[in-house]
Amino acid sequence: MLALAQAEEEEAIAVKSGTVQRRTRVRSRPSSRRRVISVLRPESKVRILSPETRRGFYRVILEKGRQGYVRASDVRLDEPLFKMDEVNSILAARTSPPCAESLGDCEDTGCANLTSSHASFNQAKRRIPTGASPRLLTFADFRSLQDNADEVVDQGSQLEERSSLRSFKVSSGTVDEGSLVKIAGFIASGLDPHANSGESVNCRLRGVENNDIHISLAARPAHTEFQGIVVEMVPQDRPAGWTIAKLRKAKQDRRFVMVIGGLFYDNLHVVNSNPADPLRGEPKRFSLWEVHPITRFFVCERARNACSPNNLNHWTTLEDFQ
Repeated sequence: MLALAQAEEEEAIAVKSGTVQRRTRVRSRPSSRRRVISVLRPESKVRILSPETRRGFYRVILEKGRQGYVRASDVRLDEPLFKMDEVNSILAARTSPPCAESLGDCEDTGCANLTSSHASFNQAKRRIPTGASPRLLTFADFRSLQDNADEVVDQGSQLEERSSLRSFKVSSGTVDEGSLVKIAGFIASGLDPHANSGESVNCRLRGVENNDIHISLAARPAHTEFQGIVVEMVPQDRPAGWTIAKLRKAKQDRRFVMVIGGLFYDNLHVVNSNPADPLRGEPKRFSLWEVHPITRFFVCERARNACSPNNLNHWTTLEDFQ
């Protein structure tokens, strides 16, 4: 089945389906000398992450999100079964004009067909969570959440019914997609916080003021994006004090930060957590779960970053951070 992995600027890649024609070994890297991580029987289905081969191998994603390589000669590419109107809608983002005149005119479904799974994906990205007490999550929780999601939905695939993303156990209880959550960490080393551009969810409008701000959050300031998760600020009603310059300063100063917002699962991507074998065009992260949209953002200005996620009096809002 053809699915999509959607990059930050709607730069989509097609995830194709293939059928294994003979018993074949799945390798950790594209070489017959590399470690065997699985063996597939004839007629097994695999999802191919790129139509291009590397040294005669396809990169594939298996059950529960595992990635590896199989000989291209052992796999037959299947006919695409994905809804092509959704494929075209996503792929058109880089070349098509905006579908609304302004952000205020942009519906919560963005440029997606109203009856498509992409429309519900866009709505989930912009849904403001309710509740007064956010559930505290850890980075270990985000790893666990990814394992749980891999049991119910394929990475990089269409998700017709998002209600399956419910009742996942975390260290502080249970959460659903859309739950109000918080997590504290550091802005990861590597790529700075930046504005996306031309996303369907924001009606393909351009400019920082019309787009989400993408931030990589990790447990330690020296950690890279591969060791982090993605958190995003949406442009709708974004406070004027939430600037990329302030985010970059917090990163440069190695300030402990905390975000509060909605828990969102980015099923149109795949995990990209291996710095030795990165996926081109995919955001670097170990979990597809995000805090998106961010509703509150805090910076710790106390000595030695001595702020507790359980005490808001310890923190400075990003609006007041200088």
